[in-house]
Amino acid sequence: MEQLNKIQLKAEILTVISKLQTLSDASKVDEIINVLEAQENKKMILDLLMREFVKTKEDKAFIISYLMLKLCEKEQLENALWTSLKSPMVSDYNKALILNLLRDMGNQVNYNDIDEYFESPEEVIDSETKELLHTAIMNPEAQIDFLDFLEALPYQDKLTLVESLGDDYSEDALANILIPVFLHDPTAKIAKVALEILSKTKSQLALHALEEAAQYVEEDLLPPIKRGISALKLSGVREDNSLEFYKDVLSDSRPYECYTSYPDGHGNQSLIFSRERDDESIQFVAVVTNDKWGIVDCFGFNNITKEEFEKIVERFYGDNESVYINQTVLKTLLVNAENTVHKNGEIVSYEYICWRNLTADIAPEPVPIEFIMEDKFKKEALSQGDFDKICLSDIAQKWFLDTDFSDEFADFITIINKEYKKENYDINLDRAIEDNFDELFNKKEHKRWTKRFLMSAYLKYLANEKAEAQRLYSLYFDEKFTHEMLVNIVRKSIYEYYMGLKFRIKEASETTNIFARNREEVKSEFSMDALNQIIGAIEDKWVKD
Repeated sequence: MEQLNKIQLKAEILTVISKLQTLSDASKVDEIINVLEAQENKKMILDLLMREFVKTKEDKAFIISYLMLKLCEKEQLENALWTSLKSPMVSDYNKALILNLLRDMGNQVNYNDIDEYFESPEEVIDSETKELLHTAIMNPEAQIDFLDFLEALPYQDKLTLVESLGDDYSEDALANILIPVFLHDPTAKIAKVALEILSKTKSQLALHALEEAAQYVEEDLLPPIKRGISALKLSGVREDNSLEFYKDVLSDSRPYECYTSYPDGHGNQSLIFSRERDDESIQFVAVVTNDKWGIVDCFGFNNITKEEFEKIVERFYGDNESVYINQTVLKTLLVNAENTVHKNGEIVSYEYICWRNLTADIAPEPVPIEFIMEDKFKKEALSQGDFDKICLSDIAQKWFLDTDFSDEFADFITIINKEYKKENYDINLDRAIEDNFDELFNKKEHKRWTKRFLMSAYLKYLANEKAEAQRLYSLYFDEKFTHEMLVNIVRKSIYEYYMGLKFRIKEASETTNIFARNREEVKSEFSMDALNQIIGAIEDKWVKD
């Protein structure tokens, strides 16, 4: 198998982590990591994984731990962990993760004598940091490196660093550095310090950021933001000219290729945006969005070749179908996802805040999708034959519910499990689905699903697959077939749930793999014989040859 260079390998690792985060079928793990397993330079893999591990949050920590244990030599891994444990650049939180992993690997760790590992750096600001901050104006990767460093510091050292920036930088350069600190989580203590400094920068970028935040923050945060806006205007910053600033920063490049996937059963879409410079090098960002949660994940590269970009796109989408879209459509999808995050009262990752600047000179699509589709297609009745074609289409094969992502589906599985525990394998599942339909698909969830049908229709239209677009557009308006589609999705999901449970039990009995061993689903309420009877009954009812 092809041996990857460092940039390609980093892209593959980030893609693998993203896929494992949403994986519901453990049987797919080996397939997902096969490219990494085939790499000869395991030391490079370890270096890249450790770079992610020392800045990771809880949701990714277990997956990265698994990958390191699976792919790296034990001695090299232990040495890397001990080195990071002693590094002042690693946060206390991540050092705790490192200690736990060392203990799991059999190392003797005395938790009563670990204070020496948790000392803060004596000098927060050095020449390398200052150089990094200068570079961050033009390079999102460098900006993120600085923010990773800042995030790892104890609060007092964060405060020292942020306050010191006000002495070293002015106006737009200073604002560009501090805006992600503020916008990432405006409720954080360090964000409030950043807000005070931004208010004094005389920067158009600061004015734009504060006016943006004023649109979505809670009422208690509005007064200091409004005071900051007033201070900027009194200092002479009357207009928001941030667009002109970023147009100048981006002037040596132009939008290149943009892609999206179709929405899956969780509402996830994988987006790719790129820019081409005059020297044909590529800036690239990949974003995973979700119609319920907004921005889910984000990573990018500031300088890669076209060949590397093509390989990243191929690996990022894998077997999933992607659609080539223009930059205005992609910008619209990103803006909608951002708005969803804010409506939920959640925070936007600082990685995304940095990378989104690559799209600063692009305007969203001004016409809503509903109006575009209404203009291009008719509200035709959907026939049974056309409905069957949708059910058999590639995009519909990705439409599933599972217990990890849907509490309602988990509750439903609990209901039918009660019958199966009584050995009632002939339970009327169709009746159970209808009886619980309104709980499985409440008004908000039902609307999200119909919007997924509409988005799929729109993307088929953009892909110039007009017949498929018309079918999906008709489904969007057809209450009867929408209901039937959702029922079919539940049927498939029930079958996949028990098939997955059977596989995981079988795998757990045959492996000591840490990733499989720690999955909750392995703790089954059913014997293998009972599962075979459940699956057999479902196949007799629903599964066609």
